[in-house]
Amino acid sequence: GSCGIWGLFAAALFDWGKGTYHFHGWNGFTCMKEDDGTCRTWIGGRAFGVNFAMALCIITWVGFLSTLAFWGLKVSGLLRVEPEKEKKGADESSHSP
Repeated sequence: GSCGIWGLFAAALFDWGKGTYHFHGWNGFTCMKEDDGTCRTWIGGRAFGVNFAMALCIITWVGFLSTLAFWGLKVSGLLRVEPEKEKKGADESSHSP
């Protein structure tokens, strides 16, 4: 959840190499290169924006699949315990000897 999102943001925020204006991204210890072979500079904001968009996509995907799963459980009647077990308490009725 939030630790994964922080990982996305931290990867973009703290990926400095030679000064804070070089961004490594997927290139490991070398900077991202332009077509002429020079290092791309000042793209950290763009990288953060891409990671932010990826976090939104992940949140949307997980929310959609969780909604489908819980809706299916609710419709099938498997989401809640029976009312008499609920009144008595699930621990006492299901987990006690």
